[in-house]
Amino acid sequence: MDTVQYSQRQWQFNERLARILALPLRRQAACVLLAAEMALPAWKSAETQAGVDGTADRFIECFNRWLAGKASDEELDACSEPLEAALPADLTKLPDPLPGMAGFALLDVKLIALGQCEDVHADILTTAVCYAAVAALGGHPSPVRATWNNLTERQLDLLEAWWRKCSVAVPELR
Repeated sequence: MDTVQYSQRQWQFNERLARILALPLRRQAACVLLAAEMALPAWKSAETQAGVDGTADRFIECFNRWLAGKASDEELDACSEPLEAALPADLTKLPDPLPGMAGFALLDVKLIALGQCEDVHADILTTAVCYAAVAALGGHPSPVRATWNNLTERQLDLLEAWWRKCSVAVPELR
């Protein structure tokens, strides 16, 4: 019975991602930010250790201004540069990739918002949400295995809460 329920939850997650992908880029990015924010504690601990405190906060503040039409695409792109510079080159080489996964989920907000991932757009969005869930709760820390069909029940529960937040923030998802 658990296998059927798990498969149904995975299917539901996939359907929800398809609904998000049908939204305009701004709204997609807003949903990705809601996911990335779940994993912010993991990234912020890495910021502190690397001596780059505040990169996430500055990026999120800039993104929110961009959403409100008070920052240009160029400003959003520029605001992401310190975050991007702080990210590891290869998550698979890290003993603990969870902070990096959280950071990449946050950077993916900009990629989605500005349409900078073209033919891999759906993959980037899905990976960002999965990375956020894994980084927020731990579990299998392999970035390669952080896919929707490998999420644990706890991670899927977290994504249920994320979906509720997305549905409030983006009325088209209700």
